[in-house]
Formats: sequence, structure tokens, C-alpha cells
Amino acid sequence: MVTPAVVPTKVAPPAAEMAPPATLQAVPAAPRDATPLPPPSTRPVVVTAPAPIQRSVEDAPIPAGSAATAPGAEQARRTRGFFHRLPEPDEAAKSSPFAHRPGEKAVHFHAGASAAGVPTLEDADALRAPRQGAPEAGPIQTPAPATPTSGRLWTWIRLGVRYAAIAVAVWFATTVAAIVLFRFVDPPGSMLMLFQRVGGTPITQRWTPIERISPNLVRAVVVSEDGRFCSHWGIDPEEILAAIQRARDGVPRGASTITMQVAKNMFLWPSKSYVRKALEVPATLALEVFWPKRRILEVYLNIAEWGPGVFGAEAASQHHFRKSADKLSRREAALLAVSLPAPLQRVAGRPGALTARLGRLIESRMSNSPSAGSCALR
Repeated sequence: MVTPAVVPTKVAPPAAEMAPPATLQAVPAAPRDATPLPPPSTRPVVVTAPAPIQRSVEDAPIPAGSAATAPGAEQARRTRGFFHRLPEPDEAAKSSPFAHRPGEKAVHFHAGASAAGVPTLEDADALRAPRQGAPEAGPIQTPAPATPTSGRLWTWIRLGVRYAAIAVAVWFATTVAAIVLFRFVDPPGSMLMLFQRVGGTPITQRWTPIERISPNLVRAVVVSEDGRFCSHWGIDPEEILAAIQRARDGVPRGASTITMQVAKNMFLWPSKSYVRKALEVPATLALEVFWPKRRILEVYLNIAEWGPGVFGAEAASQHHFRKSADKLSRREAALLAVSLPAPLQRVAGRPGALTARLGRLIESRMSNSPSAGSCALR
């Protein structure tokens, strides 16, 4: 019988007698010409794995045998990494059009979710059971159009002012061009004639040079309408102040000069307004710049209204006295001058008591001012 050989077995020493694990330390690199490093130690290195980090109460391990091991608990545990429960919304959040509705899919990524896999869409109703009874939000209401703000209102005001300034500039440029043209060419009519012609009133006018108009009519018109015609520059400040002092109801009257009446009858509308007065001033100044006094008075005597549709000294002389304008007497010239402010009420050919009295007053002024209108007479 052969006795089996006994192989000696090496028994590892207890854990308490084992050498402690070596500590890894960074060793600086040695220069090339230095002595080579000794061979690495042959003692074993023990690496201890870190303990798992518990992120929240929900991430805590579930003990075996607990109720969490029931069917479906594993799926709920795995979804904790991808979904998180939102706090119950208040009443205002429930009525929001952006609130969650039953049947919608939603994914909420948890901060500690695994980056290795992509979560799939799950039914969010299982995680939001308390909200099942929440009422659904109604349709989104279209907001009412906002009212214009003050900024938009000021924008429209600026645009209106800009377009008004452009219109005034165009009108003034056209007016200046017409004034320069009519300095040498007799105008065919005036705006006042145009308004009456459009209204259906027949117009009677015959252009007559100032040389063929009686000097009595020239002096009578200057004395009656604008006593300082030869001395002012289109606007008479003294007469404006006197008209303001004479006004009783706050509206100045009787301050228009002959040049201003020419500008109004030639280029503006007949109705009274502050806008017309504002446009009348630059047109008056342009007339004084481009026309001499003689031309201004000549145009005025040919476009002035002396009756319904009767314009010009020649037509007025024929209509009221059946004679030419160069044969008018002092009395007749004074009656024509008196009827200028109200040609439809004062009839020079058949003067009433007021017209006759005013005519005698103009004759007296003509005798006291023999040089009236001398700037227009040669």
C-alpha cells in the first residue's frame, strides 16, 4: 500500500498581521543623468471602493421583504431617477392655459438621472393622481386690442405737423412764383372771382391800366381803405393797435391794408379765420418785396368787388354811372370807395342815407390830403 504524499499548504496570515496597503504618492520626475529609480515594490495595493451616495430619501435602498417589493414598485423606483413630483398647484395655476391636462405626456429630468440611457415618455397621469379632478382650462382668449398710447398719439401729431408744414411750404412757393409772374403779366382773375363763378354768380370784369383810371378814384380808395399806404411795408402796426383798441367784442376789425386785401383776394379764400390771417401775412410781405406800390394799387383796383359779380374799376364805373373809369368825378369816386367794405349792401349808383353821408366824409378827407396815393400816381 502506497502512502499518498502530503503537500504542504501555505496558510495566509490573518488580516490583522497583513501589512498596511501602500499609499500612492506622486514622485517627481528625475533628470536624465540622475541615478535610476529602484524597482517598484512588489507589495500588493488594495483599492477601496467609495460608499454609495444617497441623493434623497427616495433613493435610499429598499429593504427586502418590505411592501415596496410588491409588483409595480420596481418600475416606480426606476422612474425616480427620471421624474420628480411637482408640488400641488394653486387655483391660479390650475386655470392657466399652460396647465397639464389628463392624457398629456410629460418628461421631467431629475438632476441625478443617469446619463447612460435616454428615458422614454411615460404617462404623467400616474405621477399626478391628485390632479385628476382638476377642471380643464378653457380656450385661450384673444386679448382685446390695446388703446393707442401717448407715444403713438405724439407720433401722429408729429406726422400731422410735418405734413402741414410741407403743404404750407408748397403753397408759399407757388404763391411767390405767381407773384413774380403777375409783376409783368396781368392776372386773369382772383380766387374771389373763382369762388363766385363756381357758386353760379356771373362775373363782369375788364382789365384797365392805372393810367386809364381817374386819379379821383385812386385818391378816394387810398383815403378810405389805407391812409398810410405809401409809407408802410404792407402791414400797418399803428392801424392794428388802433383796431384792437376800437374792438368791443375782442375781435379786431378794420386793420387790413390794401396790400393785405390784394393777397387775400388773389391767393386765399374769402371766409374769415385765423388760419387765413396767418397765411395772409407772408403773402403780403412777398407782394411788398416783388411789386411796387403802383402795381399793388393797379391790381387792387382791377380785382376789387363793387357789386354782385362786378369786379374792377371799369366794370364798376359802367355798372353804377354808365361812364368810363377815367371820367369819374370826386363825388362818384367817393361813393365807389365807400361801397368797397360792403359792396352787396352799399350801392354807389343809388346811395342811401348812410352811404351818402360816408361819401361826403371821404370827399372832405380827399381835400385835406391832396398827396394821398401819390406813390401810385405819376
